[in-house]
Amino acid sequence: MSKEAEKGAILYLILFFILLIVPQKNVHSEIHRVDLLAHVVSFFLLYFVLRRGLNIKFKPAIVITFSIAIFTEGIQFFIPWRDFSFADMIADVIGLIIGGCLDMKENLLVSFIATFGFVGYIPLGPGTFAALLTTLILYFLNPSFLLVLEGLGLVFFSGWVASARYSKLTNKMDPGEVVIDEVAGLITAVLFLPRINILYLVLAFVLFRLYDIIKPFGIKKVEKIGNGLGIMLDDEIAGIYAGLTTIFLAFLLNKGGIL
Repeated sequence: MSKEAEKGAILYLILFFILLIVPQKNVHSEIHRVDLLAHVVSFFLLYFVLRRGLNIKFKPAIVITFSIAIFTEGIQFFIPWRDFSFADMIADVIGLIIGGCLDMKENLLVSFIATFGFVGYIPLGPGTFAALLTTLILYFLNPSFLLVLEGLGLVFFSGWVASARYSKLTNKMDPGEVVIDEVAGLITAVLFLPRINILYLVLAFVLFRLYDIIKPFGIKKVEKIGNGLGIMLDDEIAGIYAGLTTIFLAFLLNKGGIL
């Protein structure tokens, strides 16, 4: 078992269960019932971290993920600020089924997540395409701050597992086709935005790619850590720099009467 992948998987599980008790009234987006999509994605990633992070065999991973779906929805019946929902349970099972189907072919599930749905295999500028697609998703979802924060946590830790596994499969310290780190980095930049609109998102996207490419202020040193954590962390720092710079530029634009 990869110790690197195991660490990411354990942290994903800790965050996953913490989110069960967080009040969800401020977790929303402009898209109706986006919570169903969130359930599909979170259980898809849950199956992945159990299967490929903790190296649990196929059938036990299916059973454990399904059991968690029943448990988590059932326990919410007794938590006053959470709602029990059969629709959410169905969404959980759909996420599990998608993960199980992709996992039927060896290494396909790891590749799917590490390359952000195979975007990483685009010949030119895969990181830019991954960050751009993430920007578009965030624009159309227009999620609340808490939803962005929750999404970042789940993407970061599952990305840690996927990056570690993919790096080991390819015997490369930082494979160019791994772009889940760009996804997490762009989400990090968006966390700093006062609100989500097209101008702020464009600024965050451009600045994130700039920092990610030139790697100033210590980013290059973090990248050399390699493996799953190093792959994810350098883009997180680039995302922080991009977010802070976007806030500063937005302040100047507001002062200048442009915004």
